[in-house]
Amino acid sequence: MIGSDDAGNAICLDESSGGNVVIVDHETLFQKESFWSRKKFPGIQPMNQSVQQLAESLLCHALYVEKLDELGYSAISETLPEEPVRWLEAELTRIDETVGLKGSFWNNEINYTRGLAENRP
Repeated sequence: MIGSDDAGNAICLDESSGGNVVIVDHETLFQKESFWSRKKFPGIQPMNQSVQQLAESLLCHALYVEKLDELGYSAISETLPEEPVRWLEAELTRIDETVGLKGSFWNNEINYTRGLAENRP
């Protein structure tokens, strides 16, 4: 474990896959697979292929937030501007191809922010 996300899920290095960075769902960490659920536990979500790409992705996200601040974006009163969202998606895709994996951490983040930008009044 090298950290955690804002929901308390562990950010870990998966040594079995050469050091990929993954998020382990804290709610499923100690659960066992059951006949009824047919889910594999614990829930593991890909994040980045390496710690270096994780660091670059986090920096990219920080720059994205900075861009929103420069535009004077207020989450309370405004919808999300589309240009920073397009920039974030392009940069994260350039950094790591894991972004393209459905269900990956950064893919979910992009889809969420894209949804906020598309739901303009």
